[in-house]
Amino acid sequence: MITIRSGIFKNKRLQTPETDVRPTSDKIRQAIFNVLMHAEFAPSLIDAKILDAFAGTGAMGLEAISRGAAHGWFLEKNPAVKKILQENLKITDCATLLNTDALQPPQAPEEMDLIFLDPPYGQDLITPALTALLNMGWIGHNTLLVIESDADENIQLPDLFQIINTRSYGRTAIRFAGLA
Repeated sequence: MITIRSGIFKNKRLQTPETDVRPTSDKIRQAIFNVLMHAEFAPSLIDAKILDAFAGTGAMGLEAISRGAAHGWFLEKNPAVKKILQENLKITDCATLLNTDALQPPQAPEEMDLIFLDPPYGQDLITPALTALLNMGWIGHNTLLVIESDADENIQLPDLFQIINTRSYGRTAIRFAGLA
C-alpha cells in the first residue's frame, strides 16, 4: 500500500495496480522529498508546477501537491494503470491526467518547476523522454528533474543536461538533474 507521507493529504492511501507498475516506495519517496525540501538546488514546492511522467499510481506528483505544489500534470498511457490513477487523483482538483506517456507528450501548458521521471527500468527510456519533454516545452532552464532508475543502469543524459546530485537507496538510484 502506498501512502502520502506529508502535507494536506498525509496518510492518504493510494490504490496500486496488480501489475505493470513499480511504485516508488514510501521510504524512497520520503528521502526524495527530504532532499527537495532542504537542498539548495531544489525549487520551492510551494506553488510549484510539476509533471509526473510515467505516472503509474501518481504518488510522486500527489506527494508534491500535498506539500504545496499548485498543479500537477500526470502522463500515463496504460489503460489499466490509468483507471487506478484517475481514482487516486480524485483527492485533489489540482491535477490534470494526460492520456499519453513521456515519449509522446503534448505541448506543455508552461515550463515545469519540477519533473518526476520514473520509467520502467532497463528499457532505455530516459534519454528519449527527456528529449521529447524538452522539445514540447515541459523543461526550462529552472526545471529540476528527479530521475529514478535501477542503481545498476548506466544513465547517459543528452548533452544539454547535467546531473546535479545522485543518491542511492539500495537497488534504486535517484539523479537530480537540469539543463546545463
